[in-house]
Amino acid sequence: LSQIHAENEQDADKNFTKFVTSFKLTPIEGKLSTGRYEDKSRGISFSPPHGWEQRPIKYAQIPALFRSPTGHIVQILDSSMAGYTCDNYKTELQTTQGIQAVGAINVRGRSLSWMKSTAYNPDAKIRMTSIHYCLNTSRGALILNGMAPEETFIRSEKIFYKVAASLEARK
Repeated sequence: LSQIHAENEQDADKNFTKFVTSFKLTPIEGKLSTGRYEDKSRGISFSPPHGWEQRPIKYAQIPALFRSPTGHIVQILDSSMAGYTCDNYKTELQTTQGIQAVGAINVRGRSLSWMKSTAYNPDAKIRMTSIHYCLNTSRGALILNGMAPEETFIRSEKIFYKVAASLEARK
């Protein structure tokens, strides 16, 4: 009797797993906040996603970090080194994480290159997918990152694009 019960539980587990994996996640359009994040000293401003909480920062190179209730993140990195370019960042990213895709978007007449990568985050014990929008400036590269767990990245990809498209930055 206990063997029959164990087999029924295994069948139920298999059916539940099959059911859950049948879900197809779709991108969320998402809205941007009506208020803008602005750092005048760095010459950076953008509209974060509506309802995402601004989090405290641990590092001077990260002036802003916003987090959704589901753990998706938007952050901006400021290299603050005049000679540091998006090509330098791309090389580092390729070496440390690998790059799955690249491209560029036009924002206010300026080209932002983008790179997509996925890497294991040992602190969170999950694989995270990131899109890195990079802009060369006279004071070094600015990088706007959108990050989410690998399985749910597609849910925020459009909002990450919208945040990047709202970026106003120094020359």
